[in-house]
Amino acid sequence: MSVDDSDRGHAIRTGGQGTRESGPKVLVAGASIAGPALAHWLRRRGAEVTVVERAPELRPGGQAVDARGVAKEVIGRMGLDAAVRAACTDTAGAHTVDADGQVLETFRADDDGGDGFIADIEILRGDLSKVLYDDTRDSVEYVFGDRIAGLAQDADGVDVVFAGGDRRRFDLVVGADGLHSELRAMPSGRMSGSSATSGTCWPSTVCPTSSGWTAGCWSTRIRRPGAPLSYGPSRTPTGRWPCSTSPRLTSTSTTATSRPRRSCCGSGWRAWAG
Repeated sequence: MSVDDSDRGHAIRTGGQGTRESGPKVLVAGASIAGPALAHWLRRRGAEVTVVERAPELRPGGQAVDARGVAKEVIGRMGLDAAVRAACTDTAGAHTVDADGQVLETFRADDDGGDGFIADIEILRGDLSKVLYDDTRDSVEYVFGDRIAGLAQDADGVDVVFAGGDRRRFDLVVGADGLHSELRAMPSGRMSGSSATSGTCWPSTVCPTSSGWTAGCWSTRIRRPGAPLSYGPSRTPTGRWPCSTSPRLTSTSTTATSRPRRSCCGSGWRAWAG
């Protein structure tokens, strides 16, 4: 949800009650994954942390996030291994098949100690966000339905103006709200030029489960070079798995992202991919 002048007064504050100690005051923008994860570590180091999120509540949705190597070590050091694993997709492996359904290659979640092509920790973006939020909500102030509208920095800190009308001062402000956030443009007056399109996209949607597919396994069907279709498990309602495809953009992103919904969910997996 975007917060403009008409939305003022509707920000929701949660958490952080009775848990503050004397320490640097840090404002973090974004309550998806990076923001709450940073808030966890800052709070452990004694900071007073506020996380502002322009959406009115935690945003669900998103597809798989794999944890490998150092990411698993960090999850363990945060004390969240059990919580993250409890929310995982329970993906057991993956197959690559041709247009006729013949298996070309098989991957297991325990390959390479769980750090292979299919990670043994695979969790949906929204589920990981909730784990991190639940971990920090009692010791961190969360402000939903608001955003940073202006910054003024001096030698001792940062004065922040919120879209909802509040004005507060912090020792540090951190942008954890995405590659194209307005906040990151505020200090320099321009957006970062570090991202560029590759001419492809990977939209995802939820499709009814097809019979004959092994539960807990992703399958990627190769219809033609550059146009695979993947089908796999998630913690969506029983009998529904997410499917995604990576078509090359031909006109607009709307056309590309609407294609798998019509094809996969309308015509069925085999009809679309075969």
